Amino acid sequence: MSVLSEEMQRRCAEVHGEIIPEEGLLLAELAAQVPSDYTIIEIGAYKGKSTCYLAAGAQAGGGAIVYSIDLWERAPWPQYADPAVHRAWEDNIGCLGLVGRAIAICASSQEAAQLVDANVGLLWVDADHTYEGVRRDVELWSPKVALDGVMVFHDAATEDWGVARALRDCLLAEGRYTSEILHGCAIVRRVP
Repeated sequence: MSVLSEEMQRRCAEVHGEIIPEEGLLLAELAAQVPSDYTIIEIGAYKGKSTCYLAAGAQAGGGAIVYSIDLWERAPWPQYADPAVHRAWEDNIGCLGLVGRAIAICASSQEAAQLVDANVGLLWVDADHTYEGVRRDVELWSPKVALDGVMVFHDAATEDWGVARALRDCLLAEGRYTSEILHGCAIVRRVP
């Protein structure tokens, strides 16, 4: 059984985006477990499909706030830099009644890491999928994740991107973290 009502599941699934409903429901379940004194960080938001699942899960559960980080109009790729993409994010958050639950930060991961100094309960990374990009995000954000926090990386089940290799090299090689793959996402936790 999901933390989201059937209606909210349907509405989140209808948002245009690059995750499948199973990934979204995974994010909602994890977000629901984050207490209100922690934050949820999303790196890479596009039109807000994953943001909607994260914010709806947080609203149904512990009440944490989602900080959604994306370059939007500053993105180097035309399909992401169109101002309509950021407007779609805002519209989707508004239509689902999640205003105030998700806060947009128009910045690079590097810039946002300097702005956000919070106890991160859930880190969702779905931005630059290159080895260098994922490595940078891990180096910037993993120190901000609480000891009992969770990191989730999109597209980690394939070697087509740099995600899996970066996780192996940066987090898993030292044995301080464990990882499981679920719906194509790597769920990474610290070893107790």
